[in-house]
Amino acid sequence: MIPIQLTIKGLYSYQEKQTIDFTKLTAANLFGIFGTVGSGKSTILEAITFAIYGRTDRLNLSGDNRYYNMMNLKSDELLIDFIFETGKNQTAYRATVKGKRNSRNFEDVKTLERLAYRKNGNEWLPVETESLEAAIGLSYDNFKRTIIIPQGQFQEFLQLGNKDRTQMMKELFNLAKFEFYNKVASLETKNNAQKQNIGGQLQQLGEPDPEQLKAFEEQLLQLKKEIEELDVKLKSQTEKDKQWQQIQELAKKLESAEKSLSELKEKEPAFLQMEKNLAEYEKCVLHFKNRIETLDSSNKKISQKTTLIENDNQKLQKQETEISRNEANLFEIKRDYENRELLKQRAEELGKVVQIAGLESKTAKEKERLAKGGALLLETSVKIENLKVERENLIIQIKDEKQKLPDLALLSEAKTWHVQKENLEKQKTETEKERIKLENDGKALKQSVDEMLCLPFFEGFSEKQELQKAIQHLLVQVELKKQEIKNIETESTHLRVKAQLEKYAQTLHNGEPCPLCGSLHHPEKYSAAGIREELNRLEKSKSELETVLEKISDTINKIRTFDTQISQNAKVLAEWADKQNQNRLNQETHFAQFKWPGFEIMAEVNNAFNSAGIIQKEIKNKEIQLEEIGAKLETAQKDKERFQTEIEKIKTAITAGETEVKTLQGQLKLVSTE
Repeated sequence: MIPIQLTIKGLYSYQEKQTIDFTKLTAANLFGIFGTVGSGKSTILEAITFAIYGRTDRLNLSGDNRYYNMMNLKSDELLIDFIFETGKNQTAYRATVKGKRNSRNFEDVKTLERLAYRKNGNEWLPVETESLEAAIGLSYDNFKRTIIIPQGQFQEFLQLGNKDRTQMMKELFNLAKFEFYNKVASLETKNNAQKQNIGGQLQQLGEPDPEQLKAFEEQLLQLKKEIEELDVKLKSQTEKDKQWQQIQELAKKLESAEKSLSELKEKEPAFLQMEKNLAEYEKCVLHFKNRIETLDSSNKKISQKTTLIENDNQKLQKQETEISRNEANLFEIKRDYENRELLKQRAEELGKVVQIAGLESKTAKEKERLAKGGALLLETSVKIENLKVERENLIIQIKDEKQKLPDLALLSEAKTWHVQKENLEKQKTETEKERIKLENDGKALKQSVDEMLCLPFFEGFSEKQELQKAIQHLLVQVELKKQEIKNIETESTHLRVKAQLEKYAQTLHNGEPCPLCGSLHHPEKYSAAGIREELNRLEKSKSELETVLEKISDTINKIRTFDTQISQNAKVLAEWADKQNQNRLNQETHFAQFKWPGFEIMAEVNNAFNSAGIIQKEIKNKEIQLEEIGAKLETAQKDKERFQTEIEKIKTAITAGETEVKTLQGQLKLVSTE
């Protein structure tokens, strides 16, 4: 994995947005990140780890406060944007992490959003976040052990158990294929044994006879020719078989078709009858449809005309009855007609009386409305005054509450100081624990070395405190053991040659020449009695020496590892001692920066924050109440204006009605309103 660019904002000590361009740093193939304790070196590495794996070992591993602890106390949002290349083709990947603080709750930081992209040309295509781990080819644990090793865990990396170390090396260097070594060796051994067995069988057969080989070749050619002829016959027979299957299928189809034809023939009379009925129906439709439709239309018209005639007769009877009644009233109407002027004046005055009564009734209703409107107007005016008083009281209360509100910026600074104090104390505790652990590890390493130097290989070796000399002592023993093994192998080879001569001697027969000396007589054949026992003894000695040699080599490797670990332990122990001093100086500097009397402990700061939250909540509630009262006051004022307008309209209507009544009463001559 090659880092390209890292952008971080609001993460731990990084409040403002910072961008690191790794292309300039990696150009020289080597670069370093330097700074004092707490300057943010680890934050850069942790940002890379969290962007890729979504995990971090600092502070809480999980839980509600995990993201709160990650976000800078003066920031409202968090951003990690990491671009890197990996793989044979150096494919570019991008991992982003985003999060925001709840504006209503300072300590509420929602789950961070992780996204992943793969570059394709000039575009970033979204991919699953799990694909980042697959692209790098390392699990989170092995990534920490090899790429980014957390503070205080390098010793743990050096002391990994055999299983974990083996698994990690398999992942890093693709060593899984070498697990098949034993299987391949076993298979090769079996193959060699079979090869020797077949070789022995071939030796028993003797040298091949050219004439016999030629006869076998002719037989082979004849068999190939027969096979080819059989293949041709097989193909022909297969083709015939396919044709026969096709014929069978066609026969089945023919049988099915004949069956269907038979069923249709049985239904033929019914179809013919249906065809005859259809022809008769079409003939009837052709010759009689129009006439039937015309007849139906005529019948409908006759029915409609009959209904109209009946209705006209009923109207005629009603009109004749009305005429008779009107003739009976004509006499009375004629008499009244002669007095029409007097009646007309009286009727006009009666109309005015009715009009006066209507106006008086309307005026009475308007007066009733006026009384109700006045009561509503008075009630609304009182309500407006009460709302104004309540509004003024709330404004005063809000002002008082705001004066009680502490300085949140001051509280945030005090809380930041306490958080940094806790971090420094935690660093101090962790540093002390790590120092003690390193001291214990150093003691354990020394004890392991002392135990190893008590092994039989170190008999007569006095300079046991010098590990390099101990290694040289063992290397000398290794060379001696190798020389002993070489001598045993030489002697074993000599004995095997003798054993082979015995095999040749057993095949000699009188009268046949010896393949070595050519003699035809063999009075005393060579015998290698006891060679097998000697070979077994030598093989056993060689095996024992190889076991000892393996143990010595293993001891050398362990001593070298212990030597490296002891040196590293001393170096790391010195570094942690420096860290302790630096932590002490940081704490002294930090304590000297305290300037918030009254907030000497974190509980006091938290209580102040809680009180501020309660006051803010109370202010918010009162502001909501103030808005509601303002809305009610505005509505009441609008109602008051509307009521006043309506009352003026009612008063105008009452005055107009009373004036019109007086005018109409003055016009009455024949009729009295009493």
